[in-house]
Amino acid sequence: MTVHALPGLRLRPLLQYLAGLGLARVVAEQADPRARVWWEAGELRLDTTVEDLAEWLLAEYVPSPVVSPWNGGSGFGPKDKTPKQVLDRLLGLDEPRLVPLHETVCCARKVMESLQVGGATPDKAAVLRRCRNEFPDAALPWLDAAVVHTADGLAFPLLLGTGGNDGRLDFSTNYHQHLLALFDSRPKQQALARQQALGCLKGVAGVRLASAAVGQYDPAGAGGANSAPDGAAPSLVNPWTYVLAVEGALTFASTTTRRHGLWANNHSRKSAASPFMLHTDPIGAQTLSSGEDARGEVWAPWWNRPWSLGEITQLFSEGRNQWNKRAARSGVEMYKAAAAKGTALGVGGFTRFVVLKRNGLAYIAVPADEIAVHTRPLTALLGHTDRWVDRLRGRELGAGPRRALADYDRASVDLTRHGSVTTALAALAGYTRLIQTVSQSGKVRRDVVPPAPLPTTAFAEFAAELSIDPAVRIGFALASLRARFPVHGVRGLHELLLAVSREHPTRPQWRDAPEIPGFGTRPLVDVLADALAWWGRNGPAADGNPGTTRGTALPPWRGDRRIPARTVCAWLYGDIDDDDVERALWAALAFDTRYVSLTEPPGGAVPFPAYAVLAPFMHGMSAAADHTLGARSWWGAQLRAGRSEPVLDDALRRARQAGHRPVARARFLARGADGPRLAAALLIPVHREGLPGLLASVARPLSADNAESRESEEDFHD
Repeated sequence: MTVHALPGLRLRPLLQYLAGLGLARVVAEQADPRARVWWEAGELRLDTTVEDLAEWLLAEYVPSPVVSPWNGGSGFGPKDKTPKQVLDRLLGLDEPRLVPLHETVCCARKVMESLQVGGATPDKAAVLRRCRNEFPDAALPWLDAAVVHTADGLAFPLLLGTGGNDGRLDFSTNYHQHLLALFDSRPKQQALARQQALGCLKGVAGVRLASAAVGQYDPAGAGGANSAPDGAAPSLVNPWTYVLAVEGALTFASTTTRRHGLWANNHSRKSAASPFMLHTDPIGAQTLSSGEDARGEVWAPWWNRPWSLGEITQLFSEGRNQWNKRAARSGVEMYKAAAAKGTALGVGGFTRFVVLKRNGLAYIAVPADEIAVHTRPLTALLGHTDRWVDRLRGRELGAGPRRALADYDRASVDLTRHGSVTTALAALAGYTRLIQTVSQSGKVRRDVVPPAPLPTTAFAEFAAELSIDPAVRIGFALASLRARFPVHGVRGLHELLLAVSREHPTRPQWRDAPEIPGFGTRPLVDVLADALAWWGRNGPAADGNPGTTRGTALPPWRGDRRIPARTVCAWLYGDIDDDDVERALWAALAFDTRYVSLTEPPGGAVPFPAYAVLAPFMHGMSAAADHTLGARSWWGAQLRAGRSEPVLDDALRRARQAGHRPVARARFLARGADGPRLAAALLIPVHREGLPGLLASVARPLSADNAESRESEEDFHD
């Protein structure tokens, strides 16, 4: 066995990828059934008993019978003079290897003669039916690869255009022209054919290329306007590369296409939904802009270990690219399948090609991305979010929902690429932002109900990874806030910030508007400070009168997920970024946080003085057996307005009344405290067992015998 390194057959462009598949197929079928093929560093490797592949192609290769009598310009119509002459010259060669092609051409001519009665142009569907019934078995792979019969009519796999042609370019005619040149027995032509074979296989430079149309498969060789410094360059192609590419296209024979159904592209024609040919999606493709004319995408699979022809055939027959228990339908879903064990075992990755209209009316397969198959566990979160997002796809959306959906898709692709906590949070945040945007679109929200909270199991698998980030812990703690007594239909922070009611978690409903506007457009600190002020105005006070400025009360909310106060202090000191907290909050709002469990790593910041004074009151610290500290209902509004000194002064006075001697005046504590940020921090639920330590850092306990004598000004420090 000889391992051939073939740098001339790479993963891109699509022409070379197909030629690599074609070489593997013909060698295994015609010379060495034990041949193995794989890609290494982007180049084809072929392990076979054939020692000289170039010589084998010249002397033993038998071309597959490829004819397309249903197309104009294929050599079978009354006006196809030049293509017919090429076929006649090719079949006139004294070459036994052309016998399968000769038999198929004769059969095709009989079919066309019987259908062209009176000079009428036969119906394409009728020609295809007759060809399928009468063609030799060796010719059927081309029919399967080019056209599919369905109950709705004919469907065309993307790889071969519209039934083996692309506009006026018929692929079979080009195939015949190149075979005519390569099988020319004259010594000079055979020497050129050998050089071209070496150029195809080894990537040898300086080999003479044929001036012929290459179609959509090689953008660099297609020529056309502005393709050269002096204007237009001719279309050039290595004949062997083109011939082997046609052989490789037969690997995509659409046996599974009928099973996977149809999809319509931009041109209203029906396209066969082959497993590795999908809807065009600009997400993840830097070469594609939104709205650009595209036929679809080809995701070309590659593998890093030796595969036999049987394994390759199984790969393309099964076409496993599953996402959420169904075949992937778009580029975005293919990214998810590649990151969630949704591809066939052994596939190393995919080269993504997008078939775009460029250079006038011509379509070309542009390489858009290289995707390695790696399992990204956090991608499983998208399986839950997509169940609701898929209800939006295919609907007529306004500009806002369209942008939000595209942002969610971009974040999802980033998650599949990197699999990090940051990208997972961004995807979940994009999901909640999409919900918020849909809630503001009257037409869509009438047709689509809001989603239920994501199940706790979706989070539990990844809680340890997500808990590493302190911003995540703050975000989930905030999202867990629930009202002790619902007011105006508000049962938690979720209803304050989003226009979704979770009165019945399994049957959420849209609300007219969120109570606190501007979440996502205003700074997070301002939004959270407004939430604290809102609860101060609307929550029950100690004397039972909501909104009183005299009463004190336990906070009108409770948090199902509490965090250490030291984490909140770290945020106040600026050690945790606001954007990270906001992203985590957006992500956390997607869950039912009542049953979410977060781990708490050791460490944290020293107490923030102003926060250490107010937090014990805001969270109801027990000061004595029969006494609990409570906050004033007006504190939130004062802090939101930036007036933290009167709030701190009131808290210090009440601390002295509760038996604690403050070590600093309110004026001193207020100097380093931003009122809105302090209000936002007080909203975050913290563990109550840490509150006495907080208060002790700014106020010393008074002994029972002198508690009433320690309230003079000299006991304070500036």
